[in-house]
Amino acid sequence: MQKSEPLLLIEVQQSSALLVFLCLIHLSAILSIGLMSIVLTVKAFLLLGIIVSAYFYWWRYYNKFYCFSVKHSSESSWQLTSTDNDNFEDVAILKSTVITQSMIALHVKTNKGKKHLLILADAVNEECFRQLHVRLKIYGLS
Repeated sequence: MQKSEPLLLIEVQQSSALLVFLCLIHLSAILSIGLMSIVLTVKAFLLLGIIVSAYFYWWRYYNKFYCFSVKHSSESSWQLTSTDNDNFEDVAILKSTVITQSMIALHVKTNKGKKHLLILADAVNEECFRQLHVRLKIYGLS
């Protein structure tokens, strides 16, 4: 008789580390363009691109694009939903998923295509992150 695993439900919240990372990346890009010796119109065009990118990522962050829930049980396999939706959809964990001690780059295949989700350690509580880490190694990437 096979022992079934208890239900694991992880709610991924906003990550302050992600916001800091996004700010640092965009600020360093602005600084590097400012230090480049190129024509002023090209500089302005590049700066505009970075500002548009920063606004895009800021909008996604504050509209909770990076918030979602992951559910796993040995009976129902892996499921995923956004925080504003209560309907879980079945997903398959892809082998390209990357698991480290501080983050999980979760690559999943849904009915609509592939999704790439980032789970940073500060987006969930420590115990939930550890459980998800273990479950992905045991059930997700086999």
